[in-house]
Amino acid sequence: MRLLWRSQRQRGILVAMAVAFMAGLAGCGPTSSTVDPPVPAADPIQAENARLKQQVAELQKRLSALEPDRPVTRPLSDIDREVEIFTATHPITPVDQVLRRGARLTFDAVVTNTQWRRPGYSGVWHSTYFGGKYSGVEKLVELAAHRAFVYTGGLAASQQLLYGLGIVTTPESDATRGKNLPLQDTRGDHISLLILYGQVQSVTRLDKQVVVKVKPTEAGFQEVRLNTVDVLGKTGTSGGDSGTSTVLFEFVTPEGDPLDAYTADLTGLRKG
Repeated sequence: MRLLWRSQRQRGILVAMAVAFMAGLAGCGPTSSTVDPPVPAADPIQAENARLKQQVAELQKRLSALEPDRPVTRPLSDIDREVEIFTATHPITPVDQVLRRGARLTFDAVVTNTQWRRPGYSGVWHSTYFGGKYSGVEKLVELAAHRAFVYTGGLAASQQLLYGLGIVTTPESDATRGKNLPLQDTRGDHISLLILYGQVQSVTRLDKQVVVKVKPTEAGFQEVRLNTVDVLGKTGTSGGDSGTSTVLFEFVTPEGDPLDAYTADLTGLRKG
């Protein structure tokens, strides 16, 4: 019995050794598969830093659309500066003499709105709309300081006035189109006057000055279209085929008191 037990024990040891040896061969063979190292967990600090960097970049872009990079003071807006340059470099006839000696021009009231009021704030002025295209504080202040504008065509100029003045306050792609809105004809073959809180009574031209009598109103806007040939007059080149000069538009009350002033570059304006 002792011999039989010893033989069985030896046989068990040999079997165990054989199994271990075969397992080792299987682990080292060409068909063995390697185990990928564990993927490290996402670093929450790095993820938060990436999010903050993106947010800072977006806010910097919005801020640049709102104000200059550094604090500066500009005494005059672009509109006022052009008027000052014109009056400093051209002989200016007093308004009463322009009205007395000038030629009366015909005009067509294209759109008249008696209900509109300038909004305190418009959604399209927000820096998230149109990439901040209409958000610039400097431009908004300039537009808010004036109530009469001269328009000589162009889609961009039309949109700048319609959005910047608060006449259109929605960002839809077709928001600036409609028969009840001004500046719908964007072709560069005409001259329009856009008046806020007033209606045109008369238009008189003398040389490079145009005096527009405006009756103030409590609300509304009006687009008045002028005959290009009448406005260009002698300011054109040979034969008056194309405009080559800047014209000063002076907007006054029916009594002749000043309301606003605006210069318009008529160079290249087509006579329609």
